[in-house]
Amino acid sequence: MQSLIYDGSFDGFLCAVFDVYYYKFQNADICTGEGFNGNIFDQPHIVQTQKNNSERVWKSLEKKLSKDAQSQLYRTFLSELPGIENSLLQYIQYALKNDKDITKDFSHPAVLTITQTAKKVYTEKHRMEAFVRFQKTADDLYFSI
Repeated sequence: MQSLIYDGSFDGFLCAVFDVYYYKFQNADICTGEGFNGNIFDQPHIVQTQKNNSERVWKSLEKKLSKDAQSQLYRTFLSELPGIENSLLQYIQYALKNDKDITKDFSHPAVLTITQTAKKVYTEKHRMEAFVRFQKTADDLYFSI
C-alpha cells in the first residue's frame, strides 16, 4: 500500500488524486500528516500542492459529474472524518472509469458513503445557520455573539 501525505487542503487532496494517476499507484492511502500512522514496509509519498494539477483533476470531474455531485464531493471533504479521503478517491476513480452517471449507484460503497456524509454536512450547516445569528460590524465583517 502506498501512503500519500497531503497538506489537508482541498487542492492538496486533488493533487494527491493526480499523483495516484500520474505515478500509477494501485493501492493508495491518502491522509494528512496528522493522520499518518506510519508503516515500516512503506515509503510515504509527500504530495506537493500545485494549482495546475488540482485544476486538471477538477476539470476532469466537471466532465463526468454534475454540479450537485461536485458539491457533494466538496461537502464530504469538509466533513474531516478519519479516512474519508480514501472513500473520496474510490468515488473519483469510479466516476472517471464509468461513462454513466454514478451518483445514484448506491450499490457501490463509496457512492453511498459520499452521499450520506454530504447530507450530514449539509444538515449540520443548515442547523448552524438556523441557530447562529450573525451581525455586521462597521468594517463589513460578520460576527456572532
